[in-house]
Amino acid sequence: MTRRTLPPGIVAKVAEEFATTPVGSTVDEAELVMRARAGDRGAFALLYERHKRGLYLFARKLLGEPDAAREALAPFSADDMDEDLAIALLDLGYCELTQGRGPEARKTLERAVAIWKRIGNPRRLAQAYRQLGNVCLTEKNPDEAEGFYRKALETMDGADEEGR
Repeated sequence: MTRRTLPPGIVAKVAEEFATTPVGSTVDEAELVMRARAGDRGAFALLYERHKRGLYLFARKLLGEPDAAREALAPFSADDMDEDLAIALLDLGYCELTQGRGPEARKTLERAVAIWKRIGNPRRLAQAYRQLGNVCLTEKNPDEAEGFYRKALETMDGADEEGR
């Protein structure tokens, strides 16, 4: 297996190229790019999440091998990137909720819940459950809201017992 290295700056160049591609989201891509350039890891994580398939395909074409492409992009898919993404999703879900876009907020927060479950951060998971409860209240569904609030409490109780 012949190993090629990426030319300097290629990942940033490709990320910038793909970040200008519209993806049909309500979050402005240009704003995310500006925030990512300013060092906002959550914004970068959202951009990466949206464009990771395109980045992988480009890296694969450039490097010629699937393993080399995965290896080239590996630094961008670590757990800390997932954590940054989940934090950004919590923030985005809150924004969507305050703008009266409950269905979008629910989907966004459900993605955050899935990441927090996988990472194993009970405090953030409980926060996501509380936000989902708030979404249910805006949708006039207090029973479902209560269920999410109870999940938040159970999650925190379990974390206290484990000493987290």
